[in-house]
Amino acid sequence: MVKSKTEIWHYYEESENENKKTSCVKCKFCKNEYAKNATRMRLHLLHCIHVPDAVKSKFRQYNVESTPRVLLHSQLRNEIDTSTVKNDSAISDRGGLFKTPKSYTTTTKSHSSSIMATFFDGMKEDEHTELKVLFARAIYASCTPFSIVENNEWQMFFKKLRPSFVLPTRYLLANRLLNDEYDRVQVQVEEKLRQSENLSLQCDGWSNLRNESVINFIITTSDPLFVKTVLTKTERHTGDYLESIITDVLEAYGPEKFMAIVTDNASNMKKGTKQCTAKYPHLISYGCLAHTLHLLCHDVLKLESVRRQLLKI
Repeated sequence: MVKSKTEIWHYYEESENENKKTSCVKCKFCKNEYAKNATRMRLHLLHCIHVPDAVKSKFRQYNVESTPRVLLHSQLRNEIDTSTVKNDSAISDRGGLFKTPKSYTTTTKSHSSSIMATFFDGMKEDEHTELKVLFARAIYASCTPFSIVENNEWQMFFKKLRPSFVLPTRYLLANRLLNDEYDRVQVQVEEKLRQSENLSLQCDGWSNLRNESVINFIITTSDPLFVKTVLTKTERHTGDYLESIITDVLEAYGPEKFMAIVTDNASNMKKGTKQCTAKYPHLISYGCLAHTLHLLCHDVLKLESVRRQLLKI
């Protein structure tokens, strides 16, 4: 139900400017004076920090979105102008006069600025660059397809969220931004490893999203650090080949800093690490406990007695 002008007037009292030529109204909550105007009186009640929530709730249906944009722009300009008025000074607005108490100046200015920010979006170049970097980092960390930036719904979402932010192109995500992020992470990893004295090397074979065979390397300090992926292509995973790529990683970071090598229990891995420990006698090599438990559980489930019990469950 629309609130009448009469109800709005319940929260104001008649007042006159100093020369008594123009009448105005004074807010009962903040004592700020305004020219008589139902629209700005209503908006003031919604935005004034001194107005109780119970009163504001009566006028919520007159929120900013329902006010014509031209009128709102004019109102915001007027409200910001009011915040700069010194004590005992007056300012003309549509033929009316009002003044703002000095104690209210700072609060009103801050509040008005926040209102303006919701309607006029701007962004400096360095802020825009930072947002692109953060967006790209989220894409890489979550393995999100680069095609997300070409999706109309995502484009609309970001347009509503931050109109001045221009999404990076798919090409930019796959090239410069990716290279910059790789360099940034690589510097952090190298610095962490440089400061660490006791390291262990973990390696395991995987298949990537394209079903290509890869071998990943992780160096453990106080935290695990992913350092390298070897795309083996058509190379056979022989013990000699595995020994050569493990040695490359050890030499890259200093074999004297490593204490152990951890792999799975495959025979070719065992052969490769055995050759490494022969070359670097201070190293020890052992299988991955998690992988061992996985194989153990797999073998236990093959037992006939266990299978019979599982059928009863």
